[in-house]
Amino acid sequence: MCSAQELRWSHTAWGGLKQGHATGAAQPVFTRLVGPAERAKLLQQAAGGAAAGAGKQQAGGKKQKKQKQAPVVAAGSPAA
Repeated sequence: MCSAQELRWSHTAWGGLKQGHATGAAQPVFTRLVGPAERAKLLQQAAGGAAAGAGKQQAGGKKQKKQKQAPVVAAGSPAA
Protein backbone atom coordinates (compact mmCIF):
# COMPACT_ATOMS: atom_id res chain seq x y z
CA MET A 1 0.00 0.00 0.00
CA CYS A 2 1.24 3.49 -0.79
CA SER A 3 1.39 6.34 1.68
CA ALA A 4 -0.86 9.34 1.08
CA GLN A 5 2.07 11.27 -0.38
CA GLU A 6 2.76 8.54 -2.95
CA LEU A 7 -0.82 8.20 -4.26
CA ARG A 8 -1.36 9.21 -7.88
CA TRP A 9 -4.27 9.10 -10.34
CA SER A 10 -2.40 6.33 -12.13
CA HIS A 11 -3.00 4.12 -9.06
CA THR A 12 -6.78 4.30 -9.47
CA ALA A 13 -8.89 1.71 -11.28
CA TRP A 14 -11.89 2.81 -13.33
CA GLY A 15 -14.76 0.64 -14.43
CA GLY A 16 -15.77 -2.13 -12.08
CA LEU A 17 -19.49 -1.46 -12.49
CA LYS A 18 -21.45 -3.15 -15.21
CA GLN A 19 -23.34 -1.08 -17.76
CA GLY A 20 -26.74 -0.04 -16.45
CA HIS A 21 -25.73 -0.28 -12.76
CA ALA A 22 -28.23 1.71 -10.69
CA THR A 23 -27.01 3.73 -7.73
CA GLY A 24 -29.13 5.01 -4.87
CA ALA A 25 -30.65 8.47 -4.88
CA ALA A 26 -28.44 11.26 -3.57
CA GLN A 27 -29.06 12.29 0.04
CA PRO A 28 -28.28 15.71 1.49
CA VAL A 29 -25.28 15.84 3.79
CA PHE A 30 -26.53 18.73 5.93
CA THR A 31 -30.04 19.68 7.06
CA ARG A 32 -31.30 22.84 5.41
CA LEU A 33 -31.75 25.72 7.85
CA VAL A 34 -34.34 28.41 7.05
CA GLY A 35 -35.82 31.34 8.93
CA PRO A 36 -39.53 31.54 9.85
CA ALA A 37 -40.43 33.77 6.86
CA GLU A 38 -38.74 31.50 4.32
CA ARG A 39 -40.24 28.41 6.01
CA ALA A 40 -43.77 29.86 5.67
CA LYS A 41 -43.10 30.67 2.00
CA LEU A 42 -41.80 27.15 1.29
CA LEU A 43 -44.77 25.53 3.03
CA GLN A 44 -47.18 27.74 1.07
CA GLN A 45 -45.46 26.85 -2.22
CA ALA A 46 -45.54 23.14 -1.35
CA ALA A 47 -49.27 23.28 -0.55
CA GLY A 48 -50.05 25.24 -3.72
CA GLY A 49 -47.87 23.02 -5.90
CA ALA A 50 -49.47 19.85 -4.57
CA ALA A 51 -52.98 21.12 -5.34
CA ALA A 52 -52.01 22.39 -8.81
CA GLY A 53 -50.06 19.25 -9.70
CA ALA A 54 -52.66 16.67 -8.68
CA GLY A 55 -53.38 14.37 -11.61
CA LYS A 56 -50.87 16.11 -13.89
CA GLN A 57 -49.27 13.85 -16.47
CA GLN A 58 -46.25 14.14 -18.73
CA ALA A 59 -46.36 13.77 -22.51
CA GLY A 60 -46.85 10.14 -23.40
CA GLY A 61 -49.35 9.51 -20.61
CA LYS A 62 -46.80 8.76 -17.88
CA LYS A 63 -47.36 10.20 -14.41
CA GLN A 64 -44.60 12.37 -12.97
CA LYS A 65 -42.50 10.84 -10.21
CA LYS A 66 -42.70 12.53 -6.82
CA GLN A 67 -39.29 13.77 -5.72
CA LYS A 68 -38.03 13.33 -2.17
CA GLN A 69 -36.99 16.48 -0.34
CA ALA A 70 -34.97 17.00 2.79
CA PRO A 71 -37.02 18.22 5.76
CA VAL A 72 -37.08 21.97 6.27
CA VAL A 73 -35.89 22.99 9.74
CA ALA A 74 -36.49 26.49 11.13
CA ALA A 75 -33.36 28.33 12.26
CA GLY A 76 -33.03 28.18 16.03
CA SER A 77 -35.26 25.12 16.44
CA PRO A 78 -34.02 22.18 18.56
CA ALA A 79 -33.46 20.09 15.40
CA ALA A 80 -31.08 22.74 14.02
